[in-house]
Amino acid sequence: MADNERDIINEDDSSKAPVWLVVAGIVVILMAIFVGQNTEEIEFQFLTATFTMPLWFVLVLVFVLGAIAGQALVYMRRRRRRRADKS
Repeated sequence: MADNERDIINEDDSSKAPVWLVVAGIVVILMAIFVGQNTEEIEFQFLTATFTMPLWFVLVLVFVLGAIAGQALVYMRRRRRRRADKS
């Protein structure tokens, strides 16, 4: 493949949004729809405490905690791989 063709291909690829960005956008849109449809107050228990709050707040809280846990697992996996590569 000639250098000119490679440059053209690379230029086309740079104009596209990364897949993760598209997926994240779709997840945010779906989450917003789901939150909009679940606005009633709920009562739930955690350990010995009982809470009453809007369902959308609980859903967003669980979503954010899940995202943080997922990122923590990715971080730990990368860290473990780096240590294994150094050995």
